Amino acid sequence: MQDKQRKKSKKSIDEPNVIIKPIGRLGGLDNIHVALVVLVVILMALLLIVSYNKPIQLPVNQTTTTNQTSVFCPSYGAANGKCIVPSKNATSVKLFAEQVLASYGSINDSLSILPYITNVSAMRVYYLSNSSLWLAVIPAVNPSNKQAFYLSMLISDKNNSYYMPFEQLAKPPAVSANYVVSEGVIDINSTYACLVTSPLQQYWFIDPYAPGSIASLSNMTAIQGRFNGKVSTQLNILYTQASQSIENQYGMNNTLALGEYLFCASKQSNAGSFYRSVQNAYANSYMAPSTLASLAASSGLNTSSLDSCLSSSATLINRQALNAKLYNVTSTPSVVTDCKYLSIPQTAVNAACYANSTLC
Repeated sequence: MQDKQRKKSKKSIDEPNVIIKPIGRLGGLDNIHVALVVLVVILMALLLIVSYNKPIQLPVNQTTTTNQTSVFCPSYGAANGKCIVPSKNATSVKLFAEQVLASYGSINDSLSILPYITNVSAMRVYYLSNSSLWLAVIPAVNPSNKQAFYLSMLISDKNNSYYMPFEQLAKPPAVSANYVVSEGVIDINSTYACLVTSPLQQYWFIDPYAPGSIASLSNMTAIQGRFNGKVSTQLNILYTQASQSIENQYGMNNTLALGEYLFCASKQSNAGSFYRSVQNAYANSYMAPSTLASLAASSGLNTSSLDSCLSSSATLINRQALNAKLYNVTSTPSVVTDCKYLSIPQTAVNAACYANSTLC
């Protein structure tokens, strides 16, 4: 892995200018669209249709005989006395399929969870010689019921302009340069590299009032304990539609308090105790500053340090919107590892292990 110099902007902003969409409770894993459950049935039917009308040319060893010689065709068989040689190879087809999967992560519906529930390492690709198409089949797991199923797509052998998901999923607006590299991990094709290589850096982006964000803090503290200080987690607070809906009723300052307390608590060694107190008290609704102050005191936070941080936290949090824009974070909660890999909280361990295999 090659580190690249990251250029950081020092410009501060008054208000966050990134719009982030929540993807459901627990990072979206328990709120995936019902359509995913029936994909298996649709896929099986369509696979049968393809198998009947356009036989799949599986890689085989085959010898074809012409009038003069016999030709050994080790990969894709033969047709009309000649070896079948597709324009693409299996590696390039898999890479394109991974890019298509990653592109789903930025669309504004529940299909944005697809990159995080697929196992690209177990992907299989087959060349359909009769139609000059590749069939990519990717295992996945439905997070709501843990049922395994398969995603599949057809990809043209001639170019990347034609691809079709068998499940008739909506296509993402465009295929991004990002690609899924491991279970629940997207390479965001960043031109920036973390200046700090040890400990491994993880940026945890949450809107405190977005579904799943408060619950994800337990994942963050678990990461800290699991890797014994070899992974540094940094909490980034973003204010999105979820907080804006609270602001309409309780005012801006009262709404910002939850994020400010979480951010300032993250600077103290016993932040986990405060996170647990907030999680126990949080009822998916507004939390008053007085409640947060009481929880901070009972959690053993250093109140002097906390008050000092709170007095300047608004400016610091506003700057964190630039980080979200830099890494193109489009949903909360999200995690960026090593300034290069995007995941959801539930797959942040996978991202850490992929970024630095010596940790796992």
